[in-house]
Amino acid sequence: MTELRAQSACVLAVLASRRGQIVGKEELHAAVWGDIAVTEDSLVQCIGDIRRALGAARDAIRTVPRRGYCLEPELARPTPPEVAPFSRRRARRLLLAALACVAVAIGAAWSWATLHPPRPAKGPMVAVLPFANAGGARWDRLAAGVTDEMIADLGRNEWIGVFAKASTAPLAAATPQQVHAALGADYVVTGTVQGEAGRARVAAALVDAETGRQVWAEDWQGPPDDLLALQTAAAEALTAELAGSYTGVIARADRARAHAKTASLEAFDLYLIGTEHKHLFTPADLELAKKYYLQAVALDPGFAKAWASLSIVQSFLSSLATTPEALASILAEQRSYIEHAVAADPDDPAVLIEGSRLDAMAGDPEAAARKLRRAVERAPNDADNLAVAAWSAPERAPLAVEALGWIDRALALNPRHPDWYMAAKGQAAFAAGDDAGAIAALKQGPKDYTDGWVMIAAAAANLGDAKLAESAIAELRRITSDFDLDVYLDGWAPEPTFAARLREGAVRAGLEAPG
Repeated sequence: MTELRAQSACVLAVLASRRGQIVGKEELHAAVWGDIAVTEDSLVQCIGDIRRALGAARDAIRTVPRRGYCLEPELARPTPPEVAPFSRRRARRLLLAALACVAVAIGAAWSWATLHPPRPAKGPMVAVLPFANAGGARWDRLAAGVTDEMIADLGRNEWIGVFAKASTAPLAAATPQQVHAALGADYVVTGTVQGEAGRARVAAALVDAETGRQVWAEDWQGPPDDLLALQTAAAEALTAELAGSYTGVIARADRARAHAKTASLEAFDLYLIGTEHKHLFTPADLELAKKYYLQAVALDPGFAKAWASLSIVQSFLSSLATTPEALASILAEQRSYIEHAVAADPDDPAVLIEGSRLDAMAGDPEAAARKLRRAVERAPNDADNLAVAAWSAPERAPLAVEALGWIDRALALNPRHPDWYMAAKGQAAFAAGDDAGAIAALKQGPKDYTDGWVMIAAAAANLGDAKLAESAIAELRRITSDFDLDVYLDGWAPEPTFAARLREGAVRAGLEAPG
């Protein structure tokens, strides 16, 4: 039985209820997402999901340029005759399910298979109130522009729900608690714009909407010569602080909320706590992270980010494997987790990054590179996403130079970055042949990160620094005393240049497998 994500299912339901008519994009947005601000790409992704589900009858969904979409009155006749009966039956089942869905609340999350899905993971809902102008009429446009750009930029981060301006503008003078009562927002962003002494200043704060407690505040200053450039730069800087999917202000505040809960944890709470453990990198914390993520997907099997995070944990655990059998088991689980993630949301940035691993393992670095670049395009101001893409790229595709650009942008967007950003920078530098740069970055990375010590040893050996190589190997043995180079290298995706550099440097450092 074919399943669709809740949003894709509801798009199809709306089209099915108006079969043969053109349904405008704005109307579809309003019916499916309501007050939540999303980009047009979200609708495009849903249409793609529906067409993939319809298979040979995919042409039943017609795009009407600059207007919207239409579900044709009669299904298009599939070209390959041998698959036509199956495809037509599958398409008709989907359409009947869509028509049935019209009878229930369009916004409810449901599955084509049962119409009774598990509880979906709920990320935080954010209301960006109109920024106040505290500096005279000249700054009206800047205040409005920063507000609009922050709503748009936050809306590109799919783990956050952002209310559209039409919902928040009437609440400009409301307190956070009033916004919570009116919209159900978890957090409220407020801000001011003013000019002082030849400088423009944009200040923003994040407030817990339920308690009214301010959890973060920051300001950004710049020259007022080009208001459009100033607007973009300010919105980008402030959004980067808020929206990092692992380390941003909202993610940190939500983790604190999850820890404070006394009632049963929901899928998103479990995901946040799992992420906290994942970024400690010790073997025990990695196992705890895996436990929390598995609990999250048990509550919500369609939780794409949790499946993708399970894949990341498996990558770290594979570095600790000491036998071929143990490694094979870890990698088999990882493949299953990636496949679940792709089935849940193939265009989520985290899923694209993890999906690139399967492409690399299948010997298709071009496909891996496309997915990695797409992940960066999908969330260009999410510093955490950029860092993970930079961390993953060198072993999967010949993208070392691009990866260095991604991690440098992540570091610029998130000056108070966690230590694992430096692991990403070190890995990209090592892949690019910069051994000294790799060592400098990796030394600032997590102390229990196995791959970091292997690369420090390899880079040090390449530079002829035997003492540093020996010290790195000692740290590696502290983490995993039974380290086996051949098993370890088999856990990496096989980008040829990176794999060769890693093996040659590790052997030079004295890490060759026994016997």
